[in-house]
Amino acid sequence: MCLSIRRIILSFVVALLYTINLYAAEPARPLEIGVLPYINIEGLIKAYKPLTDYLEKALSRPVLLVSAKDYAHYLQLTTKKSYDLIITASHFARMAQLEGTYEPLFRPLTTYHEVIVTKKGSPVARIADLKGRRIAIPNRLAQTTILGRQMLKSHNIDPDVDVTLIDALSHKNAIYYVLNGEADAAIISTGGYRHSSDDVKKDIVILQPREGYIKDRPVAIPLIYMVSRDLPPELRDQIVQSISHFANSTEEGKDWIINKRRYKGLRAPTPEEMKSLDSHVEELRSVLKTCK
Repeated sequence: MCLSIRRIILSFVVALLYTINLYAAEPARPLEIGVLPYINIEGLIKAYKPLTDYLEKALSRPVLLVSAKDYAHYLQLTTKKSYDLIITASHFARMAQLEGTYEPLFRPLTTYHEVIVTKKGSPVARIADLKGRRIAIPNRLAQTTILGRQMLKSHNIDPDVDVTLIDALSHKNAIYYVLNGEADAAIISTGGYRHSSDDVKKDIVILQPREGYIKDRPVAIPLIYMVSRDLPPELRDQIVQSISHFANSTEEGKDWIINKRRYKGLRAPTPEEMKSLDSHVEELRSVLKTCK
């Protein structure tokens, strides 16, 4: 009898040790980084490969870069906490923070703003002249569009009533809508203008905003890195340290963040900076209501 009990206990211990070893041998769950789908997934994977490669080594786990089919889908997945980390537009980031799903980690050391351009020689000489006109936008939910809507409102133009917004699906397309006569103006980012070819720049004109507008508008942030509140604190700390070290202290990381991403470096956004995005979130929510 005693022998049988000992055998049962021994079998249980062996099985328990086997189970423990089995789980210990399992690889860590992949860390998923959800990036705003401003370009196709192949382009995103290539653009962020230096970061994902570094994080895999630093965290000793696979790192997957994923996205979504479009901005609306990405926003839905963010709300559902589908990603471990997100690299997202700042108005999406602030909304996620207010919803309690993600915490901000880093912002680039650069700013981001919108401009309204028209074709050279156009009768549209001022932003006020845009009433009744067609305006091409990169995406209805894009940060550039949200900022552009606020610019129009500051010039007494209701973007939902006084103009026709045409979704061109990219900054480049929005410019070509203007050049091809399919739109009277385009809302694009300063980066979108800067990266345009000289041939394009010579055929478009930036409409100057009213006096005091640039001084009064809040500083915009291009992207914000955020981490899910569901991740263990130890892992979150590891992620923060790893990204900061890579982007600001390693030669490879500095080359990537400065020369490839053109962001000059990364730092944590201040609470004041995050709160300054509230007007963008308010505008975003207004747009989302009309999209339903």
